[in-house]
Amino acid sequence: MTSVKSLTNLDFQSLFENAPGLYLVLLPDLTIAGASDDYLEATLTQRDQICGHEMFEVFPDNPDDAGATGVANLRASLNYVIQNLKEHTMAIQKYDIRKPDGSFEVRYWSPVNRPVLDDRGKLKYIIHRVADVSEFIQLKEDQDKYKAETQELKHQQVHWETEQFRRAQEIQAINKDLMREIERRKIAESKAVWMNSILQSTIESNRDVLMFSIDREFNFLALNSSFKQATFQAYGTDVHTGSNLRNIITDENDREKAITNCEKSLEGEYHVTIEEFGQLNRFYFETRYNPIVDEDNQIIGVTVFSTNVTDRIKSEEQIKNLNKELEAFSYSVSHDLRAPLRAINGYSTVLQEDHGPRLDDTGKKIVEIIRTNATRMGQLIDDLLKFSRLGRSELAKSSLNMDQFVQPIAQELIDQAGNGGRIKLDVGSMGGPANFDANLIRQVWTNLISNAIKYSSKKEESVIQLGHIDGSHERTYYVKDNGVGFDMTYADKLFGVFQRLHKAKEFEGTGVGLALCKRIIDKHGGRIWAESTVDVGSTFYFTLPV
Repeated sequence: MTSVKSLTNLDFQSLFENAPGLYLVLLPDLTIAGASDDYLEATLTQRDQICGHEMFEVFPDNPDDAGATGVANLRASLNYVIQNLKEHTMAIQKYDIRKPDGSFEVRYWSPVNRPVLDDRGKLKYIIHRVADVSEFIQLKEDQDKYKAETQELKHQQVHWETEQFRRAQEIQAINKDLMREIERRKIAESKAVWMNSILQSTIESNRDVLMFSIDREFNFLALNSSFKQATFQAYGTDVHTGSNLRNIITDENDREKAITNCEKSLEGEYHVTIEEFGQLNRFYFETRYNPIVDEDNQIIGVTVFSTNVTDRIKSEEQIKNLNKELEAFSYSVSHDLRAPLRAINGYSTVLQEDHGPRLDDTGKKIVEIIRTNATRMGQLIDDLLKFSRLGRSELAKSSLNMDQFVQPIAQELIDQAGNGGRIKLDVGSMGGPANFDANLIRQVWTNLISNAIKYSSKKEESVIQLGHIDGSHERTYYVKDNGVGFDMTYADKLFGVFQRLHKAKEFEGTGVGLALCKRIIDKHGGRIWAESTVDVGSTFYFTLPV
């Protein structure tokens, strides 16, 4: 058994220097008395170079960092320990380390300063313990700028926002208490710094998103530096916790927009807007307004997430202009093609009618091929003209009963097909009134039903079904057939101009019809897509907003 005497002969200096962790021993005058090996390794120093020297002589602020606060914050913490003889935990600090070549390396630390008292209760040493959290901070800064919101985040959002609000409220309450009682202020100040550090690190994690929270009186409870910077660029005003939203937006119209959007969320509405803000500089922002709800399901504020989408809006405008130029070009080319096409069709007709008897079978076949392709070219030009005109036309929407609108279109197309006895048409409910441009949507139904008739024409009995599916924000219509179908691998090519998945010998067509449908539905703010199985059939869907 080891004796007490042998324990008293332990080499405590060796134990301390080899202890796991980053430790520094300071005298009351802040002279370095000792350091652990891990501390020396982390700070790129040697024991004989720092012991006996004053703390801040060895570890000065980075002279190249004008905003460095490491020395000031650490000195304040050490003074607190010296004056109060109590341990003090500091918030995470940026404190760069001087390398042997004289340059500085960026580091982040989590420091704790603890007093060591002698038998009379006097300060003998200060143990300065730190944890190197540089890697953690770097990981947070390198997070993906445009990380998509996950489903889990949506489920946790209410809880997070409520906690954020409570922490901000608690910080405000602590700040008020600090003015009433000095002793209580020392305790509350430490707690407020800790909580604010957690809150701020959370909302600063994504620097491409402007974030802030307000209470029901529009006072700021929390905000990140990105929002603060954007506000100054837009209005030249400085915003901070406790500021009021009404005071920092100097443009009256912008202020009314922001207040109205926040009031909607205070009434319980989650909504997204894309609007232009700014007086000194104008920017487009895509903004999400989210009510903050407490445990009693009461709305106590609003959290706002906003992204600068000015570049995206400008790009979209450029694309629109390019599309207009392309449409004008297509329109011009289509018109220019008509004259030579008429000549080809006319002369081939003269050749067939006036000189047909003198042509052999091969010659007659060639003339017929010329006329057939000229006719097909004419149809292609007509479709191309429709496509180009559509880009320039304005919607003329009206409320019409879709049930009454679709039935005659479908019946007329079946009658025109000439084999109505082999076509089984099932028109279900269309959901009643809808708001759309009658001429354009008639073109959509005509193209989709015509395709259904065409691609099911080789079946003994063609079965065509029309119907709808109601949704919360849109109504989905569909045309289903039992035709030849297509391979879904090529579904992305369906709605492109001149894109066809079947040979012209099998089924005639120009390859413009579905592209025309897509452009019409896009102009209505809807979507269009298809599902199909080869030799089983296809279903084409399109939506209209409700």
